[in-house]
Amino acid sequence: DVAAGLTAAAGKGRTGENYLLSGEFQAVYDMFRLTASAAGRRGPALAVPLGLIRPILPIAEFIGNRIGSDLVSGAAIAALECSPRIDNSKAVRELGYSARPAVETIRDLVGFFVNTLILRTDTSTNPTITGNNVQHILRQYSIGNSDQCRNR
Repeated sequence: DVAAGLTAAAGKGRTGENYLLSGEFQAVYDMFRLTASAAGRRGPALAVPLGLIRPILPIAEFIGNRIGSDLVSGAAIAALECSPRIDNSKAVRELGYSARPAVETIRDLVGFFVNTLILRTDTSTNPTITGNNVQHILRQYSIGNSDQCRNR
């Protein structure tokens, strides 16, 4: 989607203008359910409001550090709280940009991660996927940069 949008911006975009190339907004809970479904897993049964997580965050981070996971951290919660809604109407109007449905994008992203982990992981020792594995892949492919949220 973004590659097509960049190509359209190069051909149809106006000099000096910016175009936001986004897809449809998804609540985190819905994204988790779609991701689990794409991976052939059962998704979360319920959503825990972030307001309930904040008070127990120091304990959750301590436990996560002890078991080698950074899935629940102050940085992760801050990124979820930021969750900006991106208005792509200018790109749609001026470039003809359109994004695929979120379910297709999530399915393809899950396939990418599964294939990347399988190709780069020694599976003979029955490895587990932890937040650290996922964070490494995100950093390696520059996915999930949250600089846009740091100055809020």
